[in-house]
Parts: sequence; C-alpha cells; structure tokens
Amino acid sequence: MSYTTMLLFPASGPPRDHAEYPNAHRAHPLIWSAFAERFAGDRGACDPMKIRKGSEVTKFWELDKDPTIPRVYRLVLQMTWDHALVRRADLLMMADALDTFISDLPLEFGAGHLLAWTKEFRALAGRDDFVAVGFIGTSVADDVWRVRSEDSDECRDYDLSRDTDHYFVGDGVPEDSGVHVNDEPITMPPRKP
Repeated sequence: MSYTTMLLFPASGPPRDHAEYPNAHRAHPLIWSAFAERFAGDRGACDPMKIRKGSEVTKFWELDKDPTIPRVYRLVLQMTWDHALVRRADLLMMADALDTFISDLPLEFGAGHLLAWTKEFRALAGRDDFVAVGFIGTSVADDVWRVRSEDSDECRDYDLSRDTDHYFVGDGVPEDSGVHVNDEPITMPPRKP
C-alpha cells in the first residue's frame, strides 16, 4: 500500500522523516477531488490538469492565483504540489486552513489524513529544530526531495541551504477578490474518451 511521508527540513542538511500516513489516496488526491467537486461541481468530471471557468480552461495547478476562490482553499491546494514547503512560522495558519477546508468542502471518504496533519502542525509549531515541513505525496512515485546529479544517476538528499527547486506555501497566493465561486460557477471540461 502507498503512503505519504511528512518531512522536517532543517535550514541546512537533509530533511528527516517525521511521520508516515498509510494509503496516500487519503492525502493529496483527497484534497484534489474535494477541490474539484467544490469548484467544478462534479468530482467524476475531474481532469486534474484542467478546470473550466465559464468558457475559459485553466490549468488546475494555476488555481492558486485565482482570487475568486477563497485563499484558505488555495493554500491547502498549493500544499499538495511537488516541492511545496510550509514554513514553521506558518504551521498554525495552515492547521487553521486545513480545518476550514475539512469543514467547508465535500470530503467523500472523510477527512483522511488531514485531521492528523492539523494536529501535527499544531504540535510542531512550538519546536525549533527545523524550518519547514514538506511531504512526499506518495511512496509509489519518485521522491521529489532527492536530487539527481546531472552527470550521473547518483542522488543526494535535498538541502535548503543549497537547492532552490522548492517554494513556500502562501508565497505568491493573492488575497481574495471578494467574488467567490458561488457568484461565478466553475465547471470542468468534458473528459476526452
């Protein structure tokens, strides 16, 4: 069975595993499905790469910039992307964002690992032995926190003091516009046969 791993990142040196959550589908895909159902109206029509807003097709991964979707949901969505990190200083804010996401959005199979993440974020917020939290979204894919050498197949652990492929959740996510999805419905493009 697949699993999701929560990692703690020091300012320098390799990240360390903090917790594992069995069945990776109870993590990131749960968020994507709930997001698609809420903002597309049809979980079954979800193409994870595209979402239709009126007559416009937008890449799913660009929705964090859409000010018509509440910022709190966009932060949760952004947290699921490869190389996403949550600053230790933002853990309480993200725990609150997850709580809101869980209470507001349709979660067909319950809250999955999201409740555990809120508790873990709150517990970790007072520690000072790391600077950020990140995830390996699923154990059945490549570890995005391993850096491959350009000259060989050798890998090393990601290091915040020397690697730059990460970003911090919340950076570049605009505030709400005040016009939300209920005022302007979002629909998914039809699936290709």
